Amino acid sequence: MGKALAAAIGLASIAAAVTAPTAFGQPPPGAAACSGCHPASARVTSPVVRLAGLERDAIVRAMQGFRSGQRAGTVMDRIAKGFTDDEIQALAAWFAAQPKGGEEGNPARVPLPKGGEEGNPARVPLPKK
Repeated sequence: MGKALAAAIGLASIAAAVTAPTAFGQPPPGAAACSGCHPASARVTSPVVRLAGLERDAIVRAMQGFRSGQRAGTVMDRIAKGFTDDEIQALAAWFAAQPKGGEEGNPARVPLPKGGEEGNPARVPLPKK
C-alpha cells in the first residue's frame, strides 16, 4: 500500500510539473511549434530572430504580413496562414511577456557580414532545375 501511494504521489507530482504554467502563463496553442526555428535562448546563434521579449504589436504585424503575402518568407507565409487573428494575438502576447535575455547571439541585433545572407540557409536561393 505504501509503495502504491508513493508511486501515485510521484506520478501526480510529475504531471503537475509538466502541466504547470510558467510565470508567464501557459503557452498558447501553436507556441511550441515556433521553437523549431525561433530559438528561445540568447546563447543560440541562428539566422531566425528570437521571439521572446519582442513587442507584441511587432509580432502581430509580422504574422499578419506573412499571412497576407505582403511580407516575404521562406515558410512563415505558409505557417501564418494556419493561425486565426485570435491565435496570433495570443501568441504575440505570450512571446512579448517572455524575458528578452541578452542580445548576443540574436541575429536581429548582430550586423551581418558584408554580402550578408550567403550563410543563411533561409536566404540561399534554391538551385534551378
